[in-house]
Amino acid sequence: MKRFTLPIILVLLFATLNLANLKAQTVSERAAIKEWLIANQEHLTLLSSDEYQKLSPSVKGILDVDKRSLIYDQEVTLADISAFEAKNTSMDYVPFQGQLVREEQGHSNQDKVAKWLESNKRRNIKIISYQNYKSRSSKERAYIDQLVDKIIYKGETLEWGDIEEFEQSK
Repeated sequence: MKRFTLPIILVLLFATLNLANLKAQTVSERAAIKEWLIANQEHLTLLSSDEYQKLSPSVKGILDVDKRSLIYDQEVTLADISAFEAKNTSMDYVPFQGQLVREEQGHSNQDKVAKWLESNKRRNIKIISYQNYKSRSSKERAYIDQLVDKIIYKGETLEWGDIEEFEQSK
């Protein structure tokens, strides 16, 4: 079984890398499906229905008993994920609903950031990443340090928490 699962895992890894071709109903659903697959790559075996049909009956039996296989047709859909979650009751994977909640929270925070930036664009606020700040000369950093209205955020992008900290410090 160990020797057989390694080639399947490699095939599945390449299949998950081909997730750009997902054709779910919306872009956010595609993104949520992709994130769910990435979060659960250690907890499931991803097989297309064509690949599954080519397997021997004994291997199909092993995959059916294991309950860690997600079998999809042309693309991974929400129905495929629901079927996987229904048969896998051990909960040794990240549930899709939790993935959607995190995605929705992320979008609402991004929307808040966008609205705040739009409504505050007339204010002279210097917004810079910490990495960009550190890469500047000491003279430029000293100038930025003296600014009253500045946000130096630590992540890759400006987050709502950074804006809240800035507003509370005012």
